[in-house]
Amino acid sequence: MDQIPLYEIADEELIPGLPNDVALQCLVRIPVQAHAQLQRVSRKWRELVNSSQYYEERKREGTTMHFVCTLQALDQQSKIKRQQQQQSTTTASNSPAASSSPLPPVLGVSVLNPRERTWEQRLPHIPQHPHGLPLFCRLVGVNGKLVVLGGWDPVTWETLRSVYVYHFSSQSWRRGADMPSTRSSFACGVLNDRYVFVAGGHDNRKSALATAEVYDLEKDEWRTLPRMSEERDESTAVNLNGKLYVISGYSTEAQGQFVKSADVYEPEKNSWTRIEDMWSRPSSMQQQQQRQQAEDHDLSSSSAGRVFAVLSGTLYSLDHNTLFSYSATNNTWSSVATLPGAADHDQLQLGLELNAAGAVCRLTAVKDSLLLLVAAGPSAAAASSSSSSSSRMSSSSRAQEVADHHQAFKAFVYKPPSPFKLSTAAAAAAEELLQEGGSRFSSCTTQWEAIGCKADGFRSVPQFTCAVEV
Repeated sequence: MDQIPLYEIADEELIPGLPNDVALQCLVRIPVQAHAQLQRVSRKWRELVNSSQYYEERKREGTTMHFVCTLQALDQQSKIKRQQQQQSTTTASNSPAASSSPLPPVLGVSVLNPRERTWEQRLPHIPQHPHGLPLFCRLVGVNGKLVVLGGWDPVTWETLRSVYVYHFSSQSWRRGADMPSTRSSFACGVLNDRYVFVAGGHDNRKSALATAEVYDLEKDEWRTLPRMSEERDESTAVNLNGKLYVISGYSTEAQGQFVKSADVYEPEKNSWTRIEDMWSRPSSMQQQQQRQQAEDHDLSSSSAGRVFAVLSGTLYSLDHNTLFSYSATNNTWSSVATLPGAADHDQLQLGLELNAAGAVCRLTAVKDSLLLLVAAGPSAAAASSSSSSSSRMSSSSRAQEVADHHQAFKAFVYKPPSPFKLSTAAAAAAEELLQEGGSRFSSCTTQWEAIGCKADGFRSVPQFTCAVEV
């Protein structure tokens, strides 16, 4: 192991009787769930656990954990209690108008451990938002932290510019610098595990935006970027090979009509490059039939065909029930896998549900796999309708549409094929070890694997998901 001058302490030992480099190797192996307790031991331990160097050393040693954070409606008891409080206040003030106001869902962040297939303890509420996280906010994982940006105040419906950062080690929130401008339904991505980008979306007048800004998490500062080539409301942002791709979206005059182009930001040049026809439609006979079925159901204007995730330097997108990978060199897509189904009509139906809107499925890259969460059941279409028309609905109507979509979820894991091939003997030995260890994931699969997760994390449609390495 390469030694680095991580934590030099001349006059105090981290662990009495041990050299600090040895003590460090002990401390980096303590799971993040216990870091809050570590910080109570001493000032030196608190400084160590909160340092970025400690996090980097844990990554080098392979002792970090990979979580998926999902923004979703929590149990409805809090909402019912708030409804009763509102009715009590309304009765006292004799104001019938207030009693008819629908309450929004109580949103929180659920944390899924894909490796163990269990749900961790939900994150605490942001102190400034005791009634739940802002509606339709964005989540990104940055340098072992969770960053929450924008959204709508769940009580006043105000569009927020706020930024909150959750520290998993201290299990606490801090307020970051506000976004320079107000925007909703914007794309959000991360570069260099430090810089958070927001791009596109729309303003309070429902006008689509071509502007973009970047947040430096370490300096807690925002900077305005050059404009993109066109307005991109409800676009998607991904980090591909160190560049920010802002894909699809639509303009003010063509709401809901998602374009095929993308804008790519290169940090070194501080400029955007436009890519035409980045998201080209599939051309196989079966996929054309699925596309026609979607158009017959008036689902063609949704963004569900644009569910993106980047894994190991490859951009993937889910269109209907087919997973595609992108070649930046040729600007082309190739099908790599199909969602499992008992029969073709089952796959087609699932494809239609996935095409309905991004609200019913979420694709997230986690370590070496893709995790797909799919809403199952008749309420998926209802959830999707609110997402696909977000720029045209009023605040209260949109929130009410997604407030009570508590339904079953299906979860699938996809592992891309290994870039190298094992010999027959090595592959057999590896498979034998996996069977002896009782692994619930196949190391050699190149197809989707349906998984089950313990506890009750799949009770409601996730508005947003992101992966965090902590």
